[in-house]
Amino acid sequence: MSEINRLRHEIRELWQLIGLARGNTPDLRLARRCLRHCLEMRLERFNQLV
Repeated sequence: MSEINRLRHEIRELWQLIGLARGNTPDLRLARRCLRHCLEMRLERFNQLV
């Protein structure tokens, strides 16, 4: 699988996980923050490749 396709897949999965981490508990807020950070890193790399 090419890096671009792998990143597309990971970006899609991270977006779905962020949507699943609904709620206002400290654990869920932390989870969303971590997932958003991962998403930003992958989007940055994806944009470098395209």
